[in-house]
Amino acid sequence: MYDPAEREVVMPGKGPSGKNHLLDLILIASLLLLLGGGGGYIYWYNSPQRKAWILKTKETEREKQVHVLEHAVAQFNIDTGAWPSQLSDLIARKGPVAGIDSTNGKRVIIPAGRYKGPYLVPHGGIDNSGIPLNPFSSAPTGNFAADLTAHWHYINGHVRYPGHPDEIPGWGHMPYTAL
Repeated sequence: MYDPAEREVVMPGKGPSGKNHLLDLILIASLLLLLGGGGGYIYWYNSPQRKAWILKTKETEREKQVHVLEHAVAQFNIDTGAWPSQLSDLIARKGPVAGIDSTNGKRVIIPAGRYKGPYLVPHGGIDNSGIPLNPFSSAPTGNFAADLTAHWHYINGHVRYPGHPDEIPGWGHMPYTAL
């Protein structure tokens, strides 16, 4: 039958009506929301694959930060002939008076004028000091010494993170077959 207001031919019982269009739209919208939009996103957000991806990303970032710190420690050693006594020596405006002898691990005086630092850019990082954050550690609290220890462990030129395999007794030297 011809409806002049609609300007289309509508045959009774044939073709879609306004009611059918609404049901189709509701069905399609709910399927999209369930599969692609809301439901799919909720599944992906809690999925093991996403959690593994986040863990791998954090591990990669932590290794980059360890590399940055080790590079700064090595440059300190090249300039002064000693390891820094602590990581905060890398950001000092004036050079430290003493460091750690890289051959025997004992305290040694750093000659005046040998320090060419700071070796890290003095902004950002832990308490805006320039020392990078460990992505697995908690946010800085404002207590620089405590925050530094919570993020990094340093001894005689070696930068480690809390829980590093070398810090767990026996773990770093355990045969693969015993794991």
